[in-house]
Amino acid sequence: MTAGLLIVEDDDVIGFAMTDYFGRLGYRVAVARTCAEARSAVAAGDFDLAVIDNGLPDGDGVELVRALIATSPHLGIVMVTGLGTIDLVVRAIREGARNFLTKPVELPALAVILARVLEERRNERVAATARSRRATALPNPALALPAAIREVGQRAAEVPVAVLILGDTGTGKGYLARWLHSNGPRRNEALVELNCAGLSRELVESELFGHDRGAFTGADSSKPGLLELAHNGTLFLDEVAELDLVVQAKLLKVLEDQRFRRVGGTQDRRVSVRVVSATSRDLEAMVARGEFRRDLYFRLAGVVIDMPALRDRRDEVPRLVDDVLRDLGLHPTHRFSDEAVAVLVSHDWPGNVRELRNVVERVCLFTRQPVIEASELTPHLRPLRRSAGVMAAVAPPESHGRLTLAELERRHIAATLDQVDGRVEVAAEWLGIPRSTLYERLRRYGLTRRG
Repeated sequence: MTAGLLIVEDDDVIGFAMTDYFGRLGYRVAVARTCAEARSAVAAGDFDLAVIDNGLPDGDGVELVRALIATSPHLGIVMVTGLGTIDLVVRAIREGARNFLTKPVELPALAVILARVLEERRNERVAATARSRRATALPNPALALPAAIREVGQRAAEVPVAVLILGDTGTGKGYLARWLHSNGPRRNEALVELNCAGLSRELVESELFGHDRGAFTGADSSKPGLLELAHNGTLFLDEVAELDLVVQAKLLKVLEDQRFRRVGGTQDRRVSVRVVSATSRDLEAMVARGEFRRDLYFRLAGVVIDMPALRDRRDEVPRLVDDVLRDLGLHPTHRFSDEAVAVLVSHDWPGNVRELRNVVERVCLFTRQPVIEASELTPHLRPLRRSAGVMAAVAPPESHGRLTLAELERRHIAATLDQVDGRVEVAAEWLGIPRSTLYERLRRYGLTRRG
């Protein structure tokens, strides 16, 4: 994306020269002649960098640095002054300036400094993204994506609209979100992920918007939210249907106004993000029931991509198996026999691509031979034994009417875990819920788990 540069300079000649020079370098340039104009410009616009003259008609440049950083924490500021002192340099850097120059300024030298500041800020956001990401990093995003989906996704990646990804659990919605980011114009910026399932409203708000010091008990310091970390990049909201209605309203305002406030804060902060969201639930039905905001749905559904279940594209199973082997570093030393591939193709794959990957990994782990035969798949391909069989064990007919809904749910989860030998990921697939939701239920009911 083109970087936005704000020049705060009351000398018209210098301002014009800098505008012309940096405009020719490809920056989006705007000029402010006073502190008041600079504050208004940052509040209303989208800037990555600012060059601030310390001597302004209506105030001190150092105080302006503080005000602009409060409004736009991602802004990279270079201070320029006609008379630099050590005290002034220390004050400017302490308030958030990234560099300090004295006049006269050579524009090529300033261009080098601005490019370095821009790269530093980008690297900081990407590093913070890695620290804040809750989801486990997944392998090559190209895996699990059908050719038809990649074709639609390529067009969606190139346009700056929100994308909503629908599909069953394990179909590869997260893969597609990462692929969209890595193939779009924001690929060099941060990709920030938040799984909305199983999180309280307060925790989701704090994660998304950040919080100021003292916003709530235990908030001993300010914390930037994922929106700030994703500035100029992509925000991926997994299981977006789980968002509380109050948070939905706040997210809608961010998408409409490109600004937000931290929890407990009073300062508007500008942000530019592309939102990719995903869910395994029927959002249109939720809208009809009043469980999801209609206006937010239309904001998120700029482009809708439906991920097909693996059982509906069995012809791609052989390719996916080879892709997983390559990703594990086992191709071409390991391969599945034709009979084994036929067994994999015929399987229903209730857990979709995620289940396929887990099966291939487990089989390779327990098999020493380079060619994997069909007989070796049997222990790893368990039939889907849910509903009637499990529910009979959960609540026999004579017990109906004497169990609460919570107790029925607890028994159903416990029986399912027993069926899958305590493997949480498989149990979540059988139950048709996100793994994070199942973990929350396990904690609630005091059930043990093994995976």
